Amino acid sequence: MSNSQPTTCQSEQSPLFIPDVAYTVLAFVSASPRDGYNLAMACKTLFQFVMPQLWRTVTGIEQLLLLIPGAVSTRQLMGTSKKITITISKLALDEPWDRFRVYSTYVRRLRVLALNGLLQAHEWDILFAKLKELEEPLLPNLECLDVKQPTAGYDPLNYLVLFGLLLSPSITKLDFRDYPTPGPGSNDPGLGPEFLSLSALSLVNGLAKAYGITLPPHYNLASQRMIELSDLGVDGLTRFERFPVLTNLTRLFIHLCAVAVGSGEGLIVLGHLPHLEALEIMGSLGSNTNPHRLFKGTLLPIPSALFPCLRTLHLLAMPSTQLLYHMWSSETIVSKLTEVAIHLDQTLCLITWKELVSQIVPLLSRTSSTLRVAALVAMVRPDGPSDTQKSQLELLSALLSSMSVPALTLRVLTAGPDWLNVKPFPLHNRVFTSLQHLEILMPLYRSGLKSLATSLPNLRHIIVLLRFEPFEGTDTTDNEPSEPVSFQPIMVHIRYVRYDRSANWGVNYLRLEENRSQITRFIKSMWPNLSYLSLGNEDCFHNYRKFGIIAV
Repeated sequence: MSNSQPTTCQSEQSPLFIPDVAYTVLAFVSASPRDGYNLAMACKTLFQFVMPQLWRTVTGIEQLLLLIPGAVSTRQLMGTSKKITITISKLALDEPWDRFRVYSTYVRRLRVLALNGLLQAHEWDILFAKLKELEEPLLPNLECLDVKQPTAGYDPLNYLVLFGLLLSPSITKLDFRDYPTPGPGSNDPGLGPEFLSLSALSLVNGLAKAYGITLPPHYNLASQRMIELSDLGVDGLTRFERFPVLTNLTRLFIHLCAVAVGSGEGLIVLGHLPHLEALEIMGSLGSNTNPHRLFKGTLLPIPSALFPCLRTLHLLAMPSTQLLYHMWSSETIVSKLTEVAIHLDQTLCLITWKELVSQIVPLLSRTSSTLRVAALVAMVRPDGPSDTQKSQLELLSALLSSMSVPALTLRVLTAGPDWLNVKPFPLHNRVFTSLQHLEILMPLYRSGLKSLATSLPNLRHIIVLLRFEPFEGTDTTDNEPSEPVSFQPIMVHIRYVRYDRSANWGVNYLRLEENRSQITRFIKSMWPNLSYLSLGNEDCFHNYRKFGIIAV
């Protein structure tokens, strides 16, 4: 054994690398055929156990495509992005795909691109031909597909082809965002305003055919335009019509154009998915979105039999309130929801305080019997001098008075430079016992935080803004509580801001270290059983699911 050990310098030890370990083991078992057989069987067992775990979740499709015979990958840095170019060789048609088929069966979750990645592939037609020959999906056991695109420089047709190649009837969770994002370097797909996501429209078209639903011309893929922009040819476009139909979807993230083009026929199509539990719809993409091009006329009513299993609904960056009101017109949908997020685009969809309180809050209240998690993000357009002084605590009180919800996120600001200058809203010693998780984007003084804490005795987690307020010496001040407001164990995330008239939006982030000890003492005086405290503006990694408010 001593002669087979890797050599090391006496003054410096080197680690055992894989070749060193292999040579050591082989030297040990080579003298005995029985030991060699036992080693082979052990390695086989280890392989069979480890490989499914290693390949269960794949981040970056490059490692999968390189298992294809003759596939070549090149990498190129483009600013902060890494461009990966995959070239498929004709060898893929002739040589066996044994390695690919071994590993591909293990893949359950696939994120196509790593962070800041950009993918381009050549010779897609070879893969389509091989896929037809195999007569089965490339990833037959895939359950979760994440096809997020980079912020700039992507080819929408390239992503549509990639999307089609990776589809499998086994998929239950689908998240794809193949649409241009605003900013320098963004690529306009040139397919018209209704076609911001070709994959979304392709999915809806496939489902419509499966369910025997006729879609209007608005939903037809821009075939002629696609031919002009690509080298796929007329025959290549027919491949998009043979994508697998994903009727087993339980969770779907999709672009607004798939459901709101025309009269909303796409929404009717998605409602036929028998197992869909969570639906997230992404709306505007900044300045390149015109809501008037999406909603044309009255949306079709939603039959009561649709969305039988829907429990989670997220409407994100909505360019208008039309889809919100339309979805809530269906009593059968609303009555079953357990999680709701309403995010109105803060540029395209400014609302008045009156609409917020008299229309949107009552809508949320209609789900009070089943709702466990709610989020409301909006920008209020002042409709008079009094609107600029409205407080989110007033809105919070209205929401909690009409609905019993354990988790609530509230980010409602008033447009303009005076969003910090809201007057305190007294809660009048009202107590709301149901709320356990609260995120509220409203700057509070310490007295306001104490009042809020007193009204919410069962809080287990809170994220809140705290105004800069000088501490008078090191002792407890009059603004601090004289006795605890709750003995409930709680996690607190303080975002700390300081008002400064010279700064844009009147906000400067204060260096927390100067007052960290006083703030900590103040928080602990309210919640003696504090289990976690974070001071700063980093993202909080806790959420309502960690507290068992809703099942994962």
